[in-house]
Amino acid sequence: MAEMTSRERVLAAIEFKGSDRCPIHHCIFAGAVWNPQHHCMGTKRIGDLVGGRVCIRTDIDRQWVTPFGTPEAVENAVKEAIEAFGTFNGGAILHGEIGPEAPFENIKAMYDAFHKYGQYPLTWLEK
Repeated sequence: MAEMTSRERVLAAIEFKGSDRCPIHHCIFAGAVWNPQHHCMGTKRIGDLVGGRVCIRTDIDRQWVTPFGTPEAVENAVKEAIEAFGTFNGGAILHGEIGPEAPFENIKAMYDAFHKYGQYPLTWLEK
């Protein structure tokens, strides 16, 4: 394997807050971790656009689902994100922010779902 310079080893992180107006093809490059608010832009749609081309740091909906949804809704949001982003070579980093209004049951549901559905191989998707 060729030696890499420190400049080449830099991991770029790009954060998009609810808009996909940036030309996505300009934002995709080797080593990128993309953190879109995918629930605002359509999780499946963003997965279709960039899946396998970048690594996505998920952003489980912290504005509605995590603070005000049910534990089942939180679990479904995690599953949707894993299905959209975690099935490609680009990969996914499971992440969700927790605000002060999020009930403990939803916080627990998010981390339980990360553990239950986010381990490879993703056999639950094959069913």
